Amino acid sequence: MDEPLENAVAMGIAYVIGSLIPMLPYAGLRVVTAMPVSIAGTMLTLFTSGALKGRVVKQDWWRSGIAMLSIAGLAGSGGVSHRAGGGLVAALRGRVSSAEPLRHRFARQDLASRRPMGAPKGPV
Repeated sequence: MDEPLENAVAMGIAYVIGSLIPMLPYAGLRVVTAMPVSIAGTMLTLFTSGALKGRVVKQDWWRSGIAMLSIAGLAGSGGVSHRAGGGLVAALRGRVSSAEPLRHRFARQDLASRRPMGAPKGPV
């Protein structure tokens, strides 16, 4: 495949298929059940794609599968750590009370003043 358009279409299709794998369990299962199924399915898919890559490039399939799974796991845990760390820093600085979830922090705003609710009044 030396054509840029063909490469773009192939990458787009692969991206859609790859992103559906962790999301599909949530379509038919409760979140409590879907999360471990999603994690296991994603891990299996990562290992399988690494193993197939190993077979194509003439490497040990199991070593290549473990490498793909490990690299993706480190990348994913970095994103989770970054989000959790940001929330922890905000809580330690007193910007978020422990009773108020982070996702609702900016959802409740006094739209007239563009200040978070409860913020002291004064010049903007």
